[in-house]
Amino acid sequence: MAEKQQCLNCDSELTTAYCGVCGQKASTHRFSFKEVVITDFMHGIFHLDKGFFFTLKELVTRPGHSIREYVQGKRASHFSYFTLLVILITISFLVSKLAEINIAEIYQKNGQGVFSEIQAFQSKYPRGFLLVSIPIYSIFSFLFFRKSKLNFAENMVLNCYRTAAEYLFTIVFYIACVFMKNIDLISVSYAFLQVLVLIYMIVFYYQFFSEYYQNKILLFLKTVLVSVLITVMSTVIIIFAIGVYASN
Repeated sequence: MAEKQQCLNCDSELTTAYCGVCGQKASTHRFSFKEVVITDFMHGIFHLDKGFFFTLKELVTRPGHSIREYVQGKRASHFSYFTLLVILITISFLVSKLAEINIAEIYQKNGQGVFSEIQAFQSKYPRGFLLVSIPIYSIFSFLFFRKSKLNFAENMVLNCYRTAAEYLFTIVFYIACVFMKNIDLISVSYAFLQVLVLIYMIVFYYQFFSEYYQNKILLFLKTVLVSVLITVMSTVIIIFAIGVYASN
């Protein structure tokens, strides 16, 4: 009589190639050098290249169109939206340390002292910032582009990708700051970054929702209005949320 096998993950009895309780593969074994280096490591690199860099390219070259296709079902080639966002946030944080610049000082120099509070909160609580900002962005896009009939979750996905692209621009800015030491030049560059992010938001929304609106002029005007409102109102709401959080 064959000896009964138990799942190494949850100790449940195994009757098939996969555990019926936790789903782990039954043939789990010790790691070998070949498996780690040749199989897992190399596969991880090429899988990352296939999805990660493809998605970055799409977010730069045809942002709205590619993410609309993703939402509609073409997902095999794209990297996970939230994982991408977390990776870019992490890279942005690491590169910012190399740049050794004080964003709060830049805000003060550009007459935007109030935004230093957002930057401080974002740096200290990156996940908390996302929990506040992404839903706010999604509420605006959900309400203003109701004609698309996308649900709130789908708006969360598209705004995760849009925010990821904005972090990509921020990473480029921080890399440039590694070589720039003049605070005036950095301040001008940061102001340019803010304008670039706004333009990108307009292009992203225009491309994404272009399939749902026949009147392209009206759509363009709407995307400009929504992008400006999102920038202004979300900032106000986030500052309010930070104030409530700080008071507690």
